[in-house]
Amino acid sequence: MRLYRIEDKEGFGYKESLDTNIQNWTKEGVMGRFFFKGTDELYFQHRPMPENDSMDIHLITSNHLFAFTSLKQLNHWFFPADLVMGTFFGGKIVIYEVLEENIVFGESQVAFDATKAKIIEEKTMDYYLSKEDKISTYDFKEELLDAIESDFEIPTELNTLKENLL
Repeated sequence: MRLYRIEDKEGFGYKESLDTNIQNWTKEGVMGRFFFKGTDELYFQHRPMPENDSMDIHLITSNHLFAFTSLKQLNHWFFPADLVMGTFFGGKIVIYEVLEENIVFGESQVAFDATKAKIIEEKTMDYYLSKEDKISTYDFKEELLDAIESDFEIPTELNTLKENLL
């Protein structure tokens, strides 16, 4: 079965790496209107913890990584702006081939045994955006680049991003 996982350049998952960078960036007020505006309760309904996602967490070991069974599932979890912003931080969608017996299924995500998985392809995080989402995030990308190129005070951890993009 093919699984779709968000990873950074070093292979860490979204929650381990990219989420912190994106949250630090948006906490500084940059393009906040493109991100989720609901309550914390709605956020966690949209992105449930494994134990709240009908997943048997007792089957999950330190070898397990989290992923999605389809692009539809991935796109339900991440907003287009998340995928665009993640791309700026070197994020990618890594496609794994995994036997079903090595997967713990939840309603909106899965965990799989990485020691029994094979990477078959990698794409930028925004690669699979629909044409409509590419159009709707165009201004967001432009404003993001403008903010990076301007004198806007960038959080310390993001200075290397600015240097790499300019």
